[in-house]
Amino acid sequence: MEYLKVKFITNPSRINKKGLTPLELQLTFDKKRISIRTGKFINPKKWNCERQKVSGDNDINDFMDALRSKVFGIETNFLKLDIDYNLDMIKDKLNESSNTHTILSLLNMFDNILCERVSDKVITESTYLKYRQNDKHFRSFLRDKIYSNVDYINGNLINSYYEYLLKSCSINSAISIVNKLKVVCEYGKSIGWIKNDPFFFINFKKEKKETIKYLTEEQLNKICNLNILDKEMGEIRDIFLFCCFTSLSYIDCKQFEKRHICLGLKGNFIVKNRQKTGTEQKIPLMEVAENILKKYDYHLPVPSIQKYNLKLKELADLTGIDFLLHSHVARHTCATLLLNHNISIEGVSKILGHSTTTMSYHYAKMLDETIYDQVLNNFNINFNVV
Repeated sequence: MEYLKVKFITNPSRINKKGLTPLELQLTFDKKRISIRTGKFINPKKWNCERQKVSGDNDINDFMDALRSKVFGIETNFLKLDIDYNLDMIKDKLNESSNTHTILSLLNMFDNILCERVSDKVITESTYLKYRQNDKHFRSFLRDKIYSNVDYINGNLINSYYEYLLKSCSINSAISIVNKLKVVCEYGKSIGWIKNDPFFFINFKKEKKETIKYLTEEQLNKICNLNILDKEMGEIRDIFLFCCFTSLSYIDCKQFEKRHICLGLKGNFIVKNRQKTGTEQKIPLMEVAENILKKYDYHLPVPSIQKYNLKLKELADLTGIDFLLHSHVARHTCATLLLNHNISIEGVSKILGHSTTTMSYHYAKMLDETIYDQVLNNFNINFNVV
């Protein structure tokens, strides 16, 4: 009679950003073989396949011993009951009896999957950090409940988590963070850990966004002509203006190098893929922007985003601008400036690096005087009203 063979295996070709590889349970029986994810990741350099041990990691070794015993226990029960079993039946019983499907296990497994995708360049580092933000908040919210079974995640828990987030986040930020948890739960469903969708009756509504903030040409001139003695503030002003005249986001400005400048038929262009989307931006380099680059020998002294936004707040105070300046205002300003100077929506879309013109309409907020001039120029018809 053939008996079940149990073995743990790794896949050296699937190493994540942390240098770890997934540990899988391999079952062989009746000339068939299946592999089951354990949710554990190990250092492949410390793995001894022959001894079925991880050097220096007693927790993983104990886990493997316990899981191996559980599998053989399931087989023994089938034999006692004289049941003709197969690998799928053992797998189902293993899933039923498994106590390893904790919230902590799910979060750790999902994090390792994301690390793999960053390494494979399927997702960006910035996307990964957004999921890490949810992970951090959710762990803090759960505390010791993180060791509970994944079934503990239900609609009531999600609503409580949302209320918890509102203590430190805006409504829209809280919803964005909760939506990251939704992706984690969808992954849990896809691997069979979560049976019922905990988000089925959840429907959070985001607040409508405020009107896009941008600088008028008068406000832009104020910043350009501002006499600044402080060196650091002067650098922040120049970087902000450079973004206003190129539409580059903070991160794209920070990554900018001289090699991104290309010679066109009528002048220089900045040609660079956006960090956020990977879409190409092709930006005509205005004289004012090029002068700023020359001032810093084409290497802009871009600080951290925290310091940048803090200094922009001071810059707004110095120029009497009555709304908060931040990195996005520069991009909005550039888009509006281009539209107000009769650059087509298609042209603006190319400069901003949008994949469709629909996205560019988000920025299409023209000044009142521009709208007024366009109406007069296009509808200069005389009517006599009696």
